Amino acid sequence: MREIVSGCTDRQREAYHLVYVEGYTEKEAALVMGCSQQGVHKHLDLVKKKIKDNF
Repeated sequence: MREIVSGCTDRQREAYHLVYVEGYTEKEAALVMGCSQQGVHKHLDLVKKKIKDNF
């Protein structure tokens, strides 16, 4: 799993870490990252797709 996430972009990894490791909401992560909530959601969708494609 760690290998898959390490293959993601910096922004995808940041969104993943904030939401799934730190427990932030997508809205809170968006404020930290300086982007929209939809942007965070898209980053997370891409990470989840990479994980799904590798399992």
